[in-house]
Amino acid sequence: MKTKFNFYYDGTPIQKSEFVKQVPSNWMNELNEWDEYTWGYYRASKLDGEHMNIEDKIEFIKNHIKNTHCQKDFEDLLTFSKDEINQIYKEIWYDSL
Repeated sequence: MKTKFNFYYDGTPIQKSEFVKQVPSNWMNELNEWDEYTWGYYRASKLDGEHMNIEDKIEFIKNHIKNTHCQKDFEDLLTFSKDEINQIYKEIWYDSL
């Protein structure tokens, strides 16, 4: 199974394409003991969906759908139950494998 990561710049989720443009190409060989890589304000964190908190899952979903959904959809996302958030997260995560 392909290893997946969450990517951040100064704590804000970013796309992988933006991350790899800005960090050394050997970043995956430099992971620390927590399966993370940091370089300046950039950070990659190994994706472990079963242990992510709901806030991180919401951010992951928002980042994934930001180009195809409107602000109202983001606001509606905050009204969903934890079970609904977990289901949406799993569907996006498994579809991207």
